[in-house]
Order: sequence, then C-alpha cells, then structure tokens
Amino acid sequence: MKYFLLSLLIFFVSFTYPISNCDAISSIREFFFPPKDLFHSLVEAPIDISSTNKINLGEIKFKYKGSYALGISYKKDIDDKKLHWEKYSLKLRLNIKFYADNKLIFEKESTENYSPYWGQEDNGIHIIYFNYPKDISRRKLMCTVEVVTPDRELNEQYKPFKLFIRRNSGL
Repeated sequence: MKYFLLSLLIFFVSFTYPISNCDAISSIREFFFPPKDLFHSLVEAPIDISSTNKINLGEIKFKYKGSYALGISYKKDIDDKKLHWEKYSLKLRLNIKFYADNKLIFEKESTENYSPYWGQEDNGIHIIYFNYPKDISRRKLMCTVEVVTPDRELNEQYKPFKLFIRRNSGL
C-alpha cells in the first residue's frame, strides 16, 4: 500500500510540471494523458520559398522534452500527390539557428530529405528535426530561419506556405 501511494504521488506531481526530471514519467504521462497543447505549433509565420530571405521568429519557448520539427504547411485543398506519393526532388534548403544571449548555440541546415504529413487543418512537410533538450539545452531561445536555396517549382504549385516549429510525435 505504501508503494502504491508513493507511485500515485509521483504520478500526480509529474502533472504539475510540464518538464519533469524523470523522462520515463513524462513519456508515460504524455502517452496516456497528452496535454492539449503538446503538438501545437510553438511558432507559425508566413514564408516565401521562391527567393532567398531570412525570417526572425523571435523568442521560442520549449515546454515539453522530445523531438521537434521545423516544416512548412499549405492549404488542405491542394492536390499534393506529387509531393506526398511520388518522390519529389526538394530543392528547398532551410537553415535554422537558435541564439541565447546573442550567441549561436544550435544551427542545422536541411537536406533533400523530408517527411510529408496530413493534418486536420493543413498538410505539409517536416524538413528539419532537432531535440529538446539534447540538441538545444535552454528553454527560451531566439530563432531565425533562412531560405538558403529557394524552390520556385514547389512555391508555384503549393503556395502560400506557413513555416512552423512544433513537437513531433515520437511514434
């Protein structure tokens, strides 16, 4: 009985903190009782992928440990067979940078690989993956994203785009 009560106490205490020091408890809690905002975007911003440009996303606040994705989304009503069912040769290259106290602490550039997704509100592609806190150890950071290599063909077929950063499912 003593161990049951202790387990129950640990379980309920883990609900009061979005980021627990115990990854196992956080993972179990998020699997069975996912917070409503677990997969909400941390940031969304319009992005023009037809030319090189830089977007200042401002301060990003990470709330949950795990894998995150930088991606672009587009309207659901677009015929996206080419992007999702055929192997599209993605020319688009994005570079993400995170800063703490004006000092670069993490940078990653995309490759030709991407992961398509279909959502309730939009469709899109995940382009860059990173992990909080493994790759990024601070909770609050400034973030910029640069279109290093534009993709005019993709832009013409699927525009307008929204850039996002959101928690990625571990499944």
